[in-house]
Amino acid sequence: MIRTYFKSVFRSTLKHKLFAAINLVGLSFALATFILIFLYVRNELSFDKYYQESEKIYRVSTRSHAFYSMAYLDELKRVNPAVKSVTSMLSSKKTKLVKGQKQNVLQNFYYSTDGYTNVFQHQYVYGDGARALSKPNSIIITESLSAFYFGDNNPVGEVLRISNQIGEGDYEVTAVIKDLPSTVSTPIEAIATFPEDFLESAKSRYSFTSFYSYFKTEQNYDLDELNKMVDQSLFDRDYIQYGDGRSQEEFREGFSSNRLIMPLEKIHLESNLTYEASQNGDYEVIYILSLVAVLIIILASINYITLSITSAQKRFKEVAIRSVLGATKSQVSILFFLESVIYCICSLIIGLWIAELSMKLLLSNYFEHYATSLLNHQEVLVVATLLALAQGVISGVFPFTFLMKIKPTKGLKSKFTTGPVNGWFKNTLVVFQLVVSLGLILFAVFISKQFNYGLTIDRGFDLDNVITVDNSSFQLGHNKDAFLNSLKSNSRVEYAGFTHFELTKMNLSTLNKIDGEAINPMTVSYVISDEGYPKALSFELVKGRFFDAERDETQGSVLINETLARELGGDVLGRKILHNLSDNGMTIVGVLKDFHYDNLRSKIAPVALIYAPYSTNLYISYHGDYDEALTEVNRIYSEFTDEILVAEPYTTRYEEIFKQDKQLGIIVNLFTVVAVIISVFGLIGLIAALVNQKFKEIGIRRVLGAPIVNILGALNLQLLRLLAVAMVLAFPLSVILIKQWLSSFAYRVSFSYLPFIVLAVGALMTVLVIVVAGSLKTVFTNPVDVLREE
Repeated sequence: MIRTYFKSVFRSTLKHKLFAAINLVGLSFALATFILIFLYVRNELSFDKYYQESEKIYRVSTRSHAFYSMAYLDELKRVNPAVKSVTSMLSSKKTKLVKGQKQNVLQNFYYSTDGYTNVFQHQYVYGDGARALSKPNSIIITESLSAFYFGDNNPVGEVLRISNQIGEGDYEVTAVIKDLPSTVSTPIEAIATFPEDFLESAKSRYSFTSFYSYFKTEQNYDLDELNKMVDQSLFDRDYIQYGDGRSQEEFREGFSSNRLIMPLEKIHLESNLTYEASQNGDYEVIYILSLVAVLIIILASINYITLSITSAQKRFKEVAIRSVLGATKSQVSILFFLESVIYCICSLIIGLWIAELSMKLLLSNYFEHYATSLLNHQEVLVVATLLALAQGVISGVFPFTFLMKIKPTKGLKSKFTTGPVNGWFKNTLVVFQLVVSLGLILFAVFISKQFNYGLTIDRGFDLDNVITVDNSSFQLGHNKDAFLNSLKSNSRVEYAGFTHFELTKMNLSTLNKIDGEAINPMTVSYVISDEGYPKALSFELVKGRFFDAERDETQGSVLINETLARELGGDVLGRKILHNLSDNGMTIVGVLKDFHYDNLRSKIAPVALIYAPYSTNLYISYHGDYDEALTEVNRIYSEFTDEILVAEPYTTRYEEIFKQDKQLGIIVNLFTVVAVIISVFGLIGLIAALVNQKFKEIGIRRVLGAPIVNILGALNLQLLRLLAVAMVLAFPLSVILIKQWLSSFAYRVSFSYLPFIVLAVGALMTVLVIVVAGSLKTVFTNPVDVLREE
């Protein structure tokens, strides 16, 4: 019996090759889309759940950036018994680790206090995790790093040489941990104890907020309750730091803490502060992708249902004959449900293959979470299989219900018809398909326009002919000034200058006085700069002057942007400002035109460039070709240090701030193409079924002398009506949703109806081409042959 069912399904597939191909392609792409989106969403929602008791771990930071004070965190541990463990971590990117002839530059190196192993419990390969950071000059490394330096040997007790901007020294390997998954918000390759002198200094400086600060509690807490408890525990310290002579009652009434406590598991999706340890996710992306996955699955199912119903007339006799020969409804239902399920299972197999290939494509476009094979995600395979089976059963309900209405006598006499092709049910499904496809196309267009707008907007500075050179580990040593002077004398170099902090990752300070008078505290982003940096990036000077080494070396000088100048009253040249990192204040010597240093979602905030000779990053503006300029920089660099030059175009670093928008654009564009392909295939199948249903009518019209153009016009009219209805529904809804999405950007592309007009014309032409291409063979068939058919 089972064998008979499969033979019937196989014969039906061969008989209806076009419909079978359309269904297989549509369902395969839909399931591949679902798998990829499910994997992405699952990874986004699982961040930091890798750690044991992750629900009891919290991060404390300021409300503007992800750092906090080590001294404050230690105070919290001392005064609050509910806090079980604390740890402060300091990132030191581009740290060099050396063992003999082997060396590596790490992007994810951290210093930490000894409480780290109590807060974050790793899987240890070698060593005692509980005491791994209990001694000075200890280091924990990952399994892959251990393999690089020591092969398969146990490295505990071995020594690595560490060199970075904090210092240089020998560290003993005390433990090896399993490599962390990509779903942690703080990726780590190695973590070491702080240098003793640095640690002692940090523990006593409450205003030193440069640490990722975490604490672990004895039990889970409601976040509001935890915030109140922490504020109460640290009130005395806050009063000492910020009381400024007020009574405790006055201070309590007017003080608002700048602390932000966030559960570890929520950091990735709910935090978006400056200096996050890794790129954050966004619930908006998850909602959009989840909606896209559901819509594409529905589109593929609609194709199956509409094509099954519109081709049902060809199977009337089959169902009638089976009924006459004694087949029960349950046997007929098994046949049609089995056919539907087989289609979906075959589509699942093809979809898994498409998804596997797509993961490699996405990996090369900033999607690190797709770095593994589907075989490593069994739960995804299980969910996809269950979805395919459910989709097969549900998709088989409608054609089965429709076909079982046939009475055997009418089926054998060919008296039963499917009704007009524009029956309300099928029309509704087709219109829904078109609405979804049109909406996705429009959304993809505006995402692309907004992303390109961010790359082409007047930034307020020049980054196209700028090279950045890393000196965060002080690779140039005492030769930095000689190297800089040698660069400036080169004909290819226009300007060159050092900075501390990057423009896209500035540090924050609080401005509290101007000309000795207290003002409302104001948060200011700042970069430490020498005289060459503002000129290397071609900042536009509105008032005053740029830095001058001779004039500014003996006085604290600062350049500010227009936004900060407006906040300070406009007339600011020569005025002296005081912030929490300065004891003597700084004189404003110039005002720069506002410039974009962040993605376009945020408004330009107050910014200051503080004059100081601090050489972490070097920016070089050059003439001519990039490769030739880089070769020349490397030649000069090699004259002053044996270190390897780490340099890149500044555009590469700057465009990182648009990474999330680029990801969203890639995903929406990719899945919009999938949705359009499914919808176009559905229209092809629909027009094929329509032409087949009107096969004899077309022949009669030809015999009666109807022009071919009129016949094609009649066929086009039916689909054009559906397209018109879809546009009426899709366009107003798209306008509302697109405007709402654009409103999340402080600087956005102007809304235009031109894409709607272009899409309307394109959709019209597509429908005309599909109708003409699908009906030409029938229209040009000899009418005599058509009328002879039965």
